[in-house]
Amino acid sequence: MTVDDSTSKAPPLEGARYAVTRAAAAALAGAACGLVLAWLLASDAQCEASLQAQKGSGFGCFGGAIAVSVFLRFLSFPVAWLVLRCLNVRPAWAVALLGALVSPSTFVLAGSLLGERGSSAPVWFVVSAFAVSYTSSALLVAPRLRLPYRAVAGVVMLGVVAVAQPWF
Repeated sequence: MTVDDSTSKAPPLEGARYAVTRAAAAALAGAACGLVLAWLLASDAQCEASLQAQKGSGFGCFGGAIAVSVFLRFLSFPVAWLVLRCLNVRPAWAVALLGALVSPSTFVLAGSLLGERGSSAPVWFVVSAFAVSYTSSALLVAPRLRLPYRAVAGVVMLGVVAVAQPWF
């Protein structure tokens, strides 16, 4: 009787290495999305500062708010999917989709706990919030990771979303 290598379980060290590599790649994808959002927030803050200096009013910076909203809702998924795909994280679409759904909640929750609001958030803060979201989503959908570890990642994600909802 022979043992098929594809159905045998991975040794614990290999499973841990797999989880760490997957989490690091997802954190990198989340950081990339966070950098894009931080850039959008910084340009929006510059626009608001220039309007206040000119004592202007109206919809002068409304485009920046729309760009941030569109990125958070629609563009973070393809950006993260592309980065995850290039880093060989499979299934990249599941990690990108979960990360894109959870990252706004993580950003809002962490911002409300630390007293940061929208465009005043520092770059490290935005990048960290996105990296945590994508890391937890990568661990949640990891096919070779044991169920208890995946359950912890899922509980953390659900907790963040549940607690962040009143601040939206």
